[in-house]
Amino acid sequence: MTSDTPGAAGPVTRTALWVKMLLALSLGLNLLIVGIVLGALGRGGLDGRDGDRFQGARELGPLPFVAALEPRDRRALGRALRNQAEPLRQNREMLRARFDALLEALRAETFDRRAVAALIAEQRGLAVDRQEIGERILLDHLASISHGDRMQYADRLDNSLRRDRR
Repeated sequence: MTSDTPGAAGPVTRTALWVKMLLALSLGLNLLIVGIVLGALGRGGLDGRDGDRFQGARELGPLPFVAALEPRDRRALGRALRNQAEPLRQNREMLRARFDALLEALRAETFDRRAVAALIAEQRGLAVDRQEIGERILLDHLASISHGDRMQYADRLDNSLRRDRR
């Protein structure tokens, strides 16, 4: 039975698979481009002039602690981090080796929960070691500045954290 009633639904057409795949690929590329642009902006601009604004920030601890520093203090801490380049390089190599082992364990035919848990725990320990280097450098700096400078730093940190909560 067919319906000749105005407004009745017509035959259902399906979108070809290749069209769906093309749309998905296009969306993926657009998201990649947006990610690249946002990443460049987050580093200080598309021209790269301010790209080193927070260089080494991950090693110094959470970004608000670094962002609240004066630019000259960030540069000084960056120099102190460069003095720790060898331990940080070794740590990064060990992290990479653990990550490669984790990928291998995840791809294994049978899942070895204990092995994967041990590798994740090792990665956590290495990440903590890395952060402790940065924390020590930051604490050394904070101990070396005047009370007034520490108060200004605390105010900038407080303002930064309040802004992030909004």
